[in-house]
Amino acid sequence: MPYDDEVELAHYLWRNLAGLFSERERQIERALQMREWAVATNNPRIAERLAERWAGQGSPEIDAAVARGLDAFRRAACRRVLAERGDQIIVNRCPRCTRVVRTPKAMQCFWCGHDWHGNASDPHPLIGSGAS
Repeated sequence: MPYDDEVELAHYLWRNLAGLFSERERQIERALQMREWAVATNNPRIAERLAERWAGQGSPEIDAAVARGLDAFRRAACRRVLAERGDQIIVNRCPRCTRVVRTPKAMQCFWCGHDWHGNASDPHPLIGSGAS
């Protein structure tokens, strides 16, 4: 799986700092996610229930987001959050490869395998929101 900093940064923010997004962005993201799950399931009853309850059927705003896709919506919302609050966001990056790691407290890199647990010469790399 190739590394894409914008995609990984979006995953990091949505997974760890979802409270930075507006309530409407969170609703749209949830609806898009449910639509993806409804399409992916092999069970028509589950797909129908997901669509009825969570997928925001008939919402022009959600339909427009669906046309762009979930990842595109997440990245656009992240660009907005970073533009407005980037100076308040701390992104945990690997000190070796500078890629975004999974969580704010992670001390091992999924990408290069670097592990900095208990290494005083390699402190926990909390870097501002700017991309590497």
